[in-house]
Amino acid sequence: MTRPEPLKVGDPVRILVDETEISGQVLALADWQWILVQTDDGRLWLDVVMNVSAAYWSQLVLLDSSTNAEDPHAISEIARAVAWHPRRVDVVDVPGAERLGRPSERLTRL
Repeated sequence: MTRPEPLKVGDPVRILVDETEISGQVLALADWQWILVQTDDGRLWLDVVMNVSAAYWSQLVLLDSSTNAEDPHAISEIARAVAWHPRRVDVVDVPGAERLGRPSERLTRL
């Protein structure tokens, strides 16, 4: 069994939100830290990923319209705010976030 290729910039993806699939593409990523996606409707989503002690965890974040997708430092700061206390974080604790994804919401490759 072969492992799937890792995501790379430009790859098509889907985000499942409220039982609706939204298509998009990977704009930027930092391996095992975050994946920045722009959906076909122009919105930016950040998938903050962690792999701690072989347990995979992910949190989707809908970024507000003022977030600059071309500023990797700003994106990393948002990811850091989410990852700091992943189970207790609230949207008000994450500058640049419009809302945090629910547990059922996720990023998948096409």
